[in-house]
Amino acid sequence: MRSSLSFRVFVLIQLATLVTACNRRPVATDRDGGPWVTVTQNPSLKVALDTSRIGTDSLAKTVWLGFDYTVTNPPMTDMPHLWRRMESRHVLDCAGRRAKDIAMVIIDTAGVRHDGSSVLVPAWQSFDRHPLTASVFTPACQLLDSPRAHRGA
Repeated sequence: MRSSLSFRVFVLIQLATLVTACNRRPVATDRDGGPWVTVTQNPSLKVALDTSRIGTDSLAKTVWLGFDYTVTNPPMTDMPHLWRRMESRHVLDCAGRRAKDIAMVIIDTAGVRHDGSSVLVPAWQSFDRHPLTASVFTPACQLLDSPRAHRGA
């Protein structure tokens, strides 16, 4: 139980620390030719949206965001390998500026996918109160409104 809690705290601190520095405008890279399109990036982290997995209903859009870290993060008790990538699934109500967490997967350097969903809060949270903050969700919503978001769909 203690290792699971330390895992949750570690992931939330990593997200809050690295994502709050993502204040740059979306940047296109060579890797954006596929379904993943860059939402925002800084020297420590690149956040991209998977355009092939966008779901839409009358109220919101469901998206997968990928987080690629430039540094390798240390192994954790229930994850023996180093890791540099995380993916999370969210419901975004862009007009209402709120998000709901659905799933999180951490991919270690051996390619094994680990469920990190236990750290998520499934209730609606405003962009400003969510650990990923408006610095990720606002450019993601801008991207969702652009033709670039429909390339992989």
